[in-house]
Amino acid sequence: MGDTGTIRTHTVTILILPHFEYAVPLLHDPDAHHYVPLYALCCLLRLSATDELHRVRRVVLGWSLCLLSLPRGVSRASASHHVAAWCLPYPTAVGSWFWQVSQRVRDRERKAQLRR
Repeated sequence: MGDTGTIRTHTVTILILPHFEYAVPLLHDPDAHHYVPLYALCCLLRLSATDELHRVRRVVLGWSLCLLSLPRGVSRASASHHVAAWCLPYPTAVGSWFWQVSQRVRDRERKAQLRR
């Protein structure tokens, strides 16, 4: 884990995904649940986040998808900005999502990493 910062009731850390050597934000809520933004996972696999969001909402994972607040950055006035992001619970729904999208991944290296 790495950098941490509090966003309302969520703590954000950096998670290095196993088998991928890729860093994604990991949100923690007070109930000890962990979430990964769908956008970060789509960037990892080079998939369209818009298309995947529509797909994930239609399948079984739609019940586990949640909208959370993420930091977007800090302005010149030192006020932090937040953006809403669709997130999947980690590790259960993220693992299921990887299994569901494996056929759509075109990058050979990422496809091999998904099979591990």
